[in-house]
Amino acid sequence: MPSKHHTLLSSILILLIVSIAYPATITINQNIEYQTIEGWGASSNFSESSLFRIPEALREELFDLIFDDLGTNILCIRLYATFQGRENGAYNWGVMEDQREIINSALERGNIDNIWLKVSSPPGWMKDNNDDAHAGHLLEEHYQTYADYLSYYIRHMESDYDIHIDAVSIFNEPGWEHNNVDYESTSTTPDEYRDVLKVVGRTFEEDEIGDVVFMCPESGHITGNRGCLSAYLPVILADSIAANYLGRISTHQYGDYSLLYGMGDADDWEGLVELGDENNLNIWETEIFFGGALESDDIYEGLYTALLIHTALTNGNVSAWHYWHYYWNAIENNSTGIVEIVQEGRERSLGVYPRYYVMKQWAKNVPVGSIRIGASSDADSLYVTAFRNNGQITIVAFNHTGDDIETTFECEEIAGNIRCIRTTENENYQEQNEINSEGDGFQTNISAHSVNTFIIPINEEGVNDNINTIEKYSLLSCYPNPFNAVATIGYNLPAATYVRLSVYNTEGRLIQTLTNGWRMVGENQTAFNGRSLPTGMYILRLDANNLTQTKKLLLMK
Repeated sequence: MPSKHHTLLSSILILLIVSIAYPATITINQNIEYQTIEGWGASSNFSESSLFRIPEALREELFDLIFDDLGTNILCIRLYATFQGRENGAYNWGVMEDQREIINSALERGNIDNIWLKVSSPPGWMKDNNDDAHAGHLLEEHYQTYADYLSYYIRHMESDYDIHIDAVSIFNEPGWEHNNVDYESTSTTPDEYRDVLKVVGRTFEEDEIGDVVFMCPESGHITGNRGCLSAYLPVILADSIAANYLGRISTHQYGDYSLLYGMGDADDWEGLVELGDENNLNIWETEIFFGGALESDDIYEGLYTALLIHTALTNGNVSAWHYWHYYWNAIENNSTGIVEIVQEGRERSLGVYPRYYVMKQWAKNVPVGSIRIGASSDADSLYVTAFRNNGQITIVAFNHTGDDIETTFECEEIAGNIRCIRTTENENYQEQNEINSEGDGFQTNISAHSVNTFIIPINEEGVNDNINTIEKYSLLSCYPNPFNAVATIGYNLPAATYVRLSVYNTEGRLIQTLTNGWRMVGENQTAFNGRSLPTGMYILRLDANNLTQTKKLLLMK
């Protein structure tokens, strides 16, 4: 896989290469299933105050774009280091007011269903350099102080402002030294990260907010001396207590970004996927942006965005993908946002660039719960991902060459005409004429330098017949039940398949994903650790090849 990844990314470095002189074929295989999509998102971080320096009408138009039109469901926020300005000082909820207005504007538009917290720095007085920015390490004497600080914020966002925080990253890019930056930052070694995680995890349990997922370690790279795979995760997972609190692997995609610009080697997505499967942990890509390396309105930058999304999905099996900023003020800073405020003369307006429309091809059309399925292309610069959800298949295919490609799609069980949406140099997410299906496939022209979404109605009765006609999947055991700490979950698979095993509370909120990947035929087991959860009834749900079973678990302490 690393060699495939390297070939995949390096091919984009020269976009105007020899054109494809032959028809291409894209093949969809619904019997191959990969990860289940949990969402698409970005952050409002470090741009909050600038939003409230623009006219309200323009701000509302911007919110309509990023929290409605774009189709994303995840919002990343930050806890400002100025929230508690001095030791034993009062918590300053006023300084967080802009953030809360952004969150509420997002929630009002009805698409955001997951809010997670990224902490770039504790208050400076908790660190060895007494500085919110410019690196510095959290002092050991303040590990508990920091845990109480995070807990207080999360609990009171819920109780005082009716805003639920679903997950938290306790340190952003912990391996960077950050000595020459002008923003909130912290440096944290793997050992420090492990020890702080244990203190924060225990505190959250005691404060009864154990349903908050810990996302770790938010490294800028997968490999290298600052990488999540090579440096942080081995230390965290080697400690049984710290490993118990780790609920999701999160990484940034700057290794792939470096490769695109010839500045580094490919990251080891394959190794990260193996580690995630071994520990029943989903992977989220949680930060990437373009820092002015290309012109914002250049379609090539849009194609780079497509390549990064595609790589994370196919090589990293990520369940969620994030751009960095939903919004950035291009008047005050370099162009890095999905949507930006730009100024021409005395007039301010919104800058909406190809990267926005390219991300929308996936975010608007691949909803939460979609399963990525097998998809392959026989053309080197024609890339494809495919997903199945609610009686339809969504295919996103993009062409990096300067020539149109006549493409045949092989896809069984098509049950009607096919929608097509396209982004090119001259088209921004434009609906095309419907394509007539030909039963088990269709043909179309994929334009030069374009990203295309095909939405295909399917006859689900014919899908996976070779799998679903065999003996029914079954939950074998949940032992002990009731349990007071850890329950062993066993399930039988009559064929190797993709399995999602999840735990919900009685209100239907996802508590934990125990398994999300391929599992072998026969008896399988995994553990459900309920130490951080309150006493009560929980629902275990097994999804495998369109079959679902549930079972009640009683946690008693």
